[in-house]
Amino acid sequence: MGMILIPAFLFLAMLIIVICVLVFKASKEKSGGLIVSAICLAVVCGLILWYIILPFYIGY
Repeated sequence: MGMILIPAFLFLAMLIIVICVLVFKASKEKSGGLIVSAICLAVVCGLILWYIILPFYIGY
């Protein structure tokens, strides 16, 4: 379980950093900044839930 979770959390951390940078750049440009940040937030939440729920379905 640990061998699967560590790369998953590292991947999530990298994704969150990249998305925060993208949202920050998008918020500087007034057009569509809220839409981009909302989509990124939804993607991050979905990935976090995926990595929390998936190991239970596999059986770890």
